Amino acid sequence: MKSYTTNTPVFRDTIKITEKNDRAHADIINEAPIQTFQNTLCNRQSIEQLKQSAVSTKDYDPEVSYQVGDNCLYQNTLYKCVQETTGEWNPDCWKKTNILEEMKNLEKGVLYPEFDDSGEVEGITSFTDFLDSVVSKIPLVKFLRNFKAGMKFVLHAGQLVTDCVTDRDDLPVAACTVKNLMDLYTQLNSDLANKTGIYIIQELTSINQIEKVGFYFIEGISQSLANSMGINNTGDYSMIVTSVNGSGGVLDYGTGFLFSPRLEGNFYYIRIWDNVPTAYIK
Repeated sequence: MKSYTTNTPVFRDTIKITEKNDRAHADIINEAPIQTFQNTLCNRQSIEQLKQSAVSTKDYDPEVSYQVGDNCLYQNTLYKCVQETTGEWNPDCWKKTNILEEMKNLEKGVLYPEFDDSGEVEGITSFTDFLDSVVSKIPLVKFLRNFKAGMKFVLHAGQLVTDCVTDRDDLPVAACTVKNLMDLYTQLNSDLANKTGIYIIQELTSINQIEKVGFYFIEGISQSLANSMGINNTGDYSMIVTSVNGSGGVLDYGTGFLFSPRLEGNFYYIRIWDNVPTAYIK
C-alpha cells in the first residue's frame, strides 16, 4: 500500500460506492475513500481558517467603531456585533458566538448572502462609479449591493425602441430600426426620382453624380469641387439639369442652372465639357 494526499482537495456532496458488477480494480475501490479524504481536507481547511480568524480577533476596544458582523473577544468570549456600536461595552449590540456557529454563518453568507438590495448606493451615480468600486478583496455583500446599483445605468435590450410607434423621448432607438428608417428614406428618394424627375443629393462631390435631366436638391457641394467649378460654396442648392451626355458613369457633356437662396438674387449657369464643369454667374 502507498500513502495518499493532495494539496488541492475538492469537496463533493456525494461519494461513489462499488456495485456488484464493478471490476475489482484498485482505482475503483479507492475512489470512495479518496473522495471522503478530500472532503475531510476541505473541512479541515475551513476549520483552520476560522481558527486563524478567532486567534486574530482582538479584545473589545472602546475606541473602535464596530460594524454589524464584526467580531471581538470580551472577557475571553467570542462575540459578533449585531448593531453598530462604539465606546463602553453594550451587551445589546453583541451576540455570543463560537467557531462552529461562525462556520455555519460563513457557509450561509456565501450561499445565501444578505445585502442591501434597494439599488440605491451613495456615490454610485453611473456605471463608471460601479466599476471604480470593484477593487481587490471587496466583500461579497458589498459587491452585490454595488452591482445592483450599477446595473441601473446599463442599457438593456428591453429599453430599446424597435418600432416607429412610441413618441417617448427618454428611450434609445435600436440600430436595426435606424437602418430600416434609412433604407425607407433611400427608397423614398429613389421612388420620388423615378416618378417625378426630382433627385436629392446630400453632398455633391463629383459632377458624375448628375446622371439624368431633371431637378436636383443638393444640400452641399464639396469644397474641392466648388473650387474647381469656381463657385461661392454657400450650400442649400437646387439645380435644373437641362442636358446630359455621357456613358459608363461619366458625365462628359451637359448644361444646367444652379440656384441658392444664399446667392442674393444671382445664379450659376453650369457647363460641363469633357467632364470638366465650369460655372458662370448670372
